[in-house]
Amino acid sequence: MRILKKIILVCLGIFVLVGCDLKTKDIAESKLSGEVVQSYLGGSVNFVYAENEGGMLSFGSSLSKKTRFVIFTVLVGLSLTGLFVYMIIKKSI
Repeated sequence: MRILKKIILVCLGIFVLVGCDLKTKDIAESKLSGEVVQSYLGGSVNFVYAENEGGMLSFGSSLSKKTRFVIFTVLVGLSLTGLFVYMIIKKSI
């Protein structure tokens, strides 16, 4: 039962985080796409719509589409799956 509880908690956490990520991207696309810079607090906070072909900080954006798929989809997916299994198996987590 304890393993089932961990699986449910981890899946719930993943669901919430991925859901928030997708929703904020959807809001950014609908509110900022094609717009000029939106400034708030006297220009201290600026929102600009930008798309990134690579990973964080445009890492890999100059790589071919196939290479980006292997790195960002296959390798990251396998790493996350391994981390998920480790979290479920490890007793102290």
